Amino acid sequence: MNIKKLLGPRLVIRMKDLKQDQTQDGVFIPQAAVDEIQMYDEGEVIMCGTGDIVGGDSITFSVEVGDKVLVSRLAPKCELKLEIIDGIRYVDYLLNDGEISAILE
Repeated sequence: MNIKKLLGPRLVIRMKDLKQDQTQDGVFIPQAAVDEIQMYDEGEVIMCGTGDIVGGDSITFSVEVGDKVLVSRLAPKCELKLEIIDGIRYVDYLLNDGEISAILE
């Protein structure tokens, strides 16, 4: 599925696929162990929507394409597609901009 344009306060975030985490020695780490250790996922904004209008005022995003962000593991998000880039599995998620917890340096 290719998205032409996002509408409203939505973002597409690319995150490493944690379902396939493994150590450098090739040992796979179960998802349950990863969930206990990490409550946030790190991702990159790859697409922004049109923003929102509240009380007649236009609201813009606090993030831009290319920003590295933290998203709560419990945030509602919709999985769009899986890509393999340089041997690493990435998943693109659609979520509302209010689900971004922090912008990283």
